[in-house]
Amino acid sequence: MKTSRFHALSCACALFCAAFSSCSEEKLIINGSITLSEPQAAEGASVNGGDVTFEYAGGEIALPLTMTTNAPEADVVYTYSVKSNADWCAAGIENNVLKLSVKPTAEKAEKTGTVDLTVACSDETAELTPLTLNVKQNAFASVFDMVIVNPGTFKFGEGKSNTDGSTYAQSYAHEVTLTKGYYIATTVVTQKIYEEVMGKNPSYSKFVGDNYPVNKMTWSEACEFCNKLSEKEGLTPVYTPGEIITVSDGWSYMKMQDYKYDHATAGNGYRLPTEAEWEFAAKGGEEGCKNPTIFSGSDVADEIGWFENNSKVGGSPALHEVAQKKPNGLGLYDMSGNVSEWCFDWAYKYNDELQTTDPETDPVGAPENRNGGKIIRGGYYSGSDYKGKLWDSNYQAGAETRSTTGFRVVRSIK
Repeated sequence: MKTSRFHALSCACALFCAAFSSCSEEKLIINGSITLSEPQAAEGASVNGGDVTFEYAGGEIALPLTMTTNAPEADVVYTYSVKSNADWCAAGIENNVLKLSVKPTAEKAEKTGTVDLTVACSDETAELTPLTLNVKQNAFASVFDMVIVNPGTFKFGEGKSNTDGSTYAQSYAHEVTLTKGYYIATTVVTQKIYEEVMGKNPSYSKFVGDNYPVNKMTWSEACEFCNKLSEKEGLTPVYTPGEIITVSDGWSYMKMQDYKYDHATAGNGYRLPTEAEWEFAAKGGEEGCKNPTIFSGSDVADEIGWFENNSKVGGSPALHEVAQKKPNGLGLYDMSGNVSEWCFDWAYKYNDELQTTDPETDPVGAPENRNGGKIIRGGYYSGSDYKGKLWDSNYQAGAETRSTTGFRVVRSIK
């Protein structure tokens, strides 16, 4: 695996203050300035005078703006508009707060761009004088392409079931709110990346290749991978090893290494998504939930995933390389079909006493193992496309390995 490295990304935000002429005999010049208050930001972002610096792969910083002038407030009305020329660096204004965000990237090349913030005055004769705020990102390059999923509220366990618009809801369907944004990898972990981090490739020998999904790893090994990759890239590992516990696949009992973490205070390293995070991202985030699709990114299974009816090679269902089908609205590939994906949660929904239909905030599944296994989501290459529907959920014993199960990683936005 290539050693991760830091590189600088910079973008310039042009800030404008207003000056205008009155209609009186004497020309009145209104002098103004913009003051940046202390940032409300993720860990690793800072403001020093007119310089904003991001010290990690991506995130958002909020900068309250104060316009001060020598004119009475009643005489001048200021409005703000923002235009970004870089798709990796975005900016917006809300309630006089400038929000800058940069996203992680797997590309090693340095990027530059501009974000123009214009302050307009209600007096049409105003003269505009530019000011400049410098923004820099000292970021390592992740081995993954990742996108940001913003916080939101959605109906967990419910989704569009047919092209006629009808919906289906699981018995436990309920409203879920995710209060924190997160990064999610655009693809599942490939065999190349897994082997570079773990020193081995456990995948089924019939489907081997750098760009194929890694498979036949336990849930515990997926968690171990997350910690090792975090350490490799200088991030804070998320998981703490717990007890060795007994789980069942319905026919036999197996031992597995449990891993624990505090969702509210987790480090900035890699981890598995919670089931709620997985489903929200698969649906396309809050925007995607407004116009739901049957599968992740389409109503047509063949457009977005691999299943038993379209994956065959030599007459038999086969695993395929990642990112060969259409992505969903967030740019995420294969969430409905190729391999199912491990989530962090215990499968509490199969225990009646733990089911809930009450609204939840940032759920992480059952508090302990109830022999229900760990949640897996999404369809797989040898199964029906039914499993790729966005309300469908399943589980697998955490110590069990299958050629149909892989995983993708997320990172909390700190």
